[in-house]
Amino acid sequence: MTEKKAAISTAVQLYVAWRIERLTEAYLFPILISVFSFVSLGISVTYLVASHDDFAFSLSPKFHPFVITWLSSSAACDVIMSAVLIYSLYTRKTGTSPTDRYVDRIIRLTVQTASITAVTAMVDLLVFLLKPVRQLFAIVGGNLTAAVAY
Repeated sequence: MTEKKAAISTAVQLYVAWRIERLTEAYLFPILISVFSFVSLGISVTYLVASHDDFAFSLSPKFHPFVITWLSSSAACDVIMSAVLIYSLYTRKTGTSPTDRYVDRIIRLTVQTASITAVTAMVDLLVFLLKPVRQLFAIVGGNLTAAVAY
C-alpha cells in the first residue's frame, strides 16, 4: 500500500512542480520538489523490498528510519509546493479589481487544497513520531493520497 501512495503522490508532485516552473519561470523550487518527491518514492520502494521477505520487519523499530524519511520528504515537498504556489499567485495581483478577484479565488482554492495536504502530511509524520509502534499513521496517510490530488 505504501508504494501505491508514494507512486500517486510522486506523479502529482511532479506535475505540480512542472506547473510551478511554468508559473514562476524559475527552476530552484521545481527541482527541490522533484528531489523530495523521488526520495519519497525511493524510500517507499526500499521499504517495500526490505519488508517483503520479513513481515515482522515492517512491525519492528528497524523500519522507522524508512517511514520517517518517507513522511518527512513528503511533508517537505507538500509544504514547499503550498508556499510557492500561494506566494507566486499573491505576487500576480495586478491592482485591477476584477482580475484580483479571480486571483483571490485561485489563492483561496490553493490554500484550501495545497495547505490541507501539507498539514495532513505533517500530522501523518507527527502521529508516527509519537506512536511509532502502532500503524496509526497509515490512517492519516490513507487520506493523504486522496488529498494530494489537487
